[in-house]
Amino acid sequence: PDTDLGGELDGIEVRLNKNPLDPRDDQTWTARYNLSNNSLKPSTYPQMLAYGNTAHVLYIDPGPSNDRLTYREFNRKNWSTASKINHVTNVNMFSAQMTDSGDLYAFFVENETDISYRRRASTGTWDSIQSVENRPNYIFYLNANTRDLMKIIWVELEGTNYNLYFKERDKTSWQPTELVLSSSLPIKSINIEIDNTNKVYVTYHQQFTIYMITRSISGVWSAPMAVQGLYGIMEGSALFYDQFTDRLYLACLLYTSPSPRDRT
Repeated sequence: PDTDLGGELDGIEVRLNKNPLDPRDDQTWTARYNLSNNSLKPSTYPQMLAYGNTAHVLYIDPGPSNDRLTYREFNRKNWSTASKINHVTNVNMFSAQMTDSGDLYAFFVENETDISYRRRASTGTWDSIQSVENRPNYIFYLNANTRDLMKIIWVELEGTNYNLYFKERDKTSWQPTELVLSSSLPIKSINIEIDNTNKVYVTYHQQFTIYMITRSISGVWSAPMAVQGLYGIMEGSALFYDQFTDRLYLACLLYTSPSPRDRT
């Protein structure tokens, strides 16, 4: 129950050493704020990153003629106006990352084959758009990580094979693209993380199993390792590395049946 009617359950208040009879110490949600007057691009999700007292949100806004990558920020009081940060072309997917120094990197795919990125400095200024690579095939998934140096992964459909590619940038230039994995089965829900030694961890989903592959500091990829069997349909996943405890955490959104929405 919520005895003081302040918006926070009594049990939560007790665990947080609050007074369940005093509504003034309750944490409550603000009213919902509409960031966009348009519906989001189908099969895409907004991403939010926080640094200091500022929240950064990116999403694909299907405008009247083109799907544009859009950015807004919230500084605890107000939302900024929406900014379009890609070329005047269709954006198919994106991945946003925040560095420890507060720089934001937005990687995105335009026109189904062109990979680019744009950096927002911690001062609030956007750099010009930088091209990473133009690919010959349709790109299905994209993800990136900027913990130390920029590293991106993506999946292309080449003929009947799904190919997983990797590319990284050192302090001066992008290195050659590496073919990590090729399979006749669809490769979905790819994630990439980097540990304190610069070792790369990649997870992906095939049929009813989540797999992991790793890249050593010397650039050698491991064989795929089954991490978790799934008893349902996975609709998304996230991989997180905690640099303080040196642990990896993997979470997934799993749809299992039967469920209440299956009932008639």
